[in-house]
Amino acid sequence: MIKFETNYYLSVAQSRIPEYTLYTYDERNRIVEKNEYELSLLQYKYRYQYNEFDSVSVMQKYSKDGSLNETHTYEYDTNHRLIKDTEIVNYVRNDYGYIHTYTYSGNKVTEVITRFEDGSPFGTYVREYDSHKNLISSSYTSAQDGKTSTSKYEYEYDSKGRILKSTSPYSILYKRYKEYTYNDDGTINKIHLSYSDRNDQSDLIYTYTWK
Repeated sequence: MIKFETNYYLSVAQSRIPEYTLYTYDERNRIVEKNEYELSLLQYKYRYQYNEFDSVSVMQKYSKDGSLNETHTYEYDTNHRLIKDTEIVNYVRNDYGYIHTYTYSGNKVTEVITRFEDGSPFGTYVREYDSHKNLISSSYTSAQDGKTSTSKYEYEYDSKGRILKSTSPYSILYKRYKEYTYNDDGTINKIHLSYSDRNDQSDLIYTYTWK
């Protein structure tokens, strides 16, 4: 895939805004650059480097003016699972950011976040996944006040294991529903959006350009 195009609803304009992403590959068919556009204007550029196992080792995010926003350096265990993400927020300064460390236990992943500059704790996520590897629960505990918030997610699947419908929270009280239809090749054709608190409904239409 070299181009992915979709749109999103902008309430101020009361219309849908087109956006698309362009992908560049190296000789080993690995994505080395991703450019995100909105209304045909470049918004963000992502550049990727890889380790000997073809896992991303460095990701750099650039703003539309070409300045470096973020740098992520990734480390993996012997099973090629992500165990550390060193995130530098370059637009603040080159020694500001966070370290994310990951541990695995069954279908749960624990992410501990500390501050890069002094190692002080920031917060902890515990995420749980179903047999299709989709997120069903996410809990965050703040290191500042010790409070924990939890979000739950639900899915309906077809006989091929594809998501037919997902239910996710978008606020404390209300839920968002997504209903999926697929093309013959298995790619997403359309996502129908609806909400638990209002009658607003919309469709996200996907088109693909293949090389």
